[in-house]
Amino acid sequence: MPTVVKSDLNVYIASLCEALEQDYRLYTVKSFRRYIHLGDETGHFQRQLDAIREDQYDWQISYDVDYGRKYAKIMMTQGGSRSVHCFIDMKTGDVYKPASISKPAKGIRYNLLDSSSREECYRRADWSGGYLYSR
Repeated sequence: MPTVVKSDLNVYIASLCEALEQDYRLYTVKSFRRYIHLGDETGHFQRQLDAIREDQYDWQISYDVDYGRKYAKIMMTQGGSRSVHCFIDMKTGDVYKPASISKPAKGIRYNLLDSSSREECYRRADWSGGYLYSR
């Protein structure tokens, strides 16, 4: 196991947050396009897409990090409420699905310090957390 450089792990955690936000943006755009295609309130969804294109859209979800003694928690904020998206062990870089607000579920899902695992995590990351279920 390579020596953990805390600043590197922080960069990987920030990159995971960015991947999650990007996935949510793509999901939102696809949803609006699908609604337009189906003819559901076309004007409303077209205005939403225009706001996205003009960088004026108020994104409904954001991700940030709360650092604790052992774990970093990626927190998802939606409509004023916050929930834990995942836990990351600050010593090993292991990524865990949450079991509750205060502890991770058993079973390592990814490792951010291993380049192939990290890239797979970023590639599979989805805003709702489906990639954290055992594979």
